[in-house]
Amino acid sequence: RRSGGEFKFDPGCPSCSRPIGVLEPLTETARCDYAANVGDGAPDLDDLASWPLNYWGPESVAEARRLKRSGRFPRPPRDWTGVSWLGVGVRLAAITDGTSSTFMFGEKYVMQDAYFSGTDWGDNEPLYGGFNNDNHRSAHPRWPLMQDTAGEMSIGSFGSAHSSGVNFSMADGSVHTIVYMIDSRVYRRLGNRRDGQSVEVPQ
Repeated sequence: RRSGGEFKFDPGCPSCSRPIGVLEPLTETARCDYAANVGDGAPDLDDLASWPLNYWGPESVAEARRLKRSGRFPRPPRDWTGVSWLGVGVRLAAITDGTSSTFMFGEKYVMQDAYFSGTDWGDNEPLYGGFNNDNHRSAHPRWPLMQDTAGEMSIGSFGSAHSSGVNFSMADGSVHTIVYMIDSRVYRRLGNRRDGQSVEVPQ
């Protein structure tokens, strides 16, 4: 989707993301075209608790370690059904629907006219920005698979510039292209690691 891996950073831009606690001016950063599977919870804090709405995390790795040791690091909510969350992942044994039937990560939706501008709210944070909607997406029906479209923001969706579909890596390491018109029930089950509704990846 984007040919370059580095992006110029304008320190004077009020809407541009900047890491907390960085003393030296940042002149370059990186973004990613992929996102981890947070599950099939609705990405809305008023609905379900498992969605990462721009969590402002610890200011340093050392602070994160202190929070984790002290037990004050946020724990995943009960409705978390994906493979990645704030500061944690899952063991293979926790993927009870099967690793071949569970999304690990996939391409993320980005507005077609915002690939390099950072004006898509789901693509305006640095690659290593932590747990937020720039690098985590949902399989909830509210956020369907979408082909990149100019002017249409969808910060919770997986998506792609490809006309054929979206590339996903499953938890077993296999890679599949999922068509945009996939049945929403099948799509949601592929995003949930433990709902007891194991499905095969559509061919």
